Amino acid sequence: MTQRLQKDKQTEPTTHEQKTLQFVSLIVHDLEAPLVSLKTLRRILNDGSIEPDKPTYRKLIGSSKIAMKRAEGLRNDLLSSAR
Repeated sequence: MTQRLQKDKQTEPTTHEQKTLQFVSLIVHDLEAPLVSLKTLRRILNDGSIEPDKPTYRKLIGSSKIAMKRAEGLRNDLLSSAR
């Protein structure tokens, strides 16, 4: 029975582990949106489908700036919480 209890303890995540997993999951989810935005912009710029003088081009550049600021904010929040 002792071995079974030890095995159960090894497989069951503790409250701390659960919170850590939830935190990591939240961070990964929050980083996904800015990364998708930046990847899309890079693809569009690489294939040349939108000319730089078009309003859509400027809108995409603006969106990428917002995405970068969001990612930087998340990074800064992580760094602050680690201190």
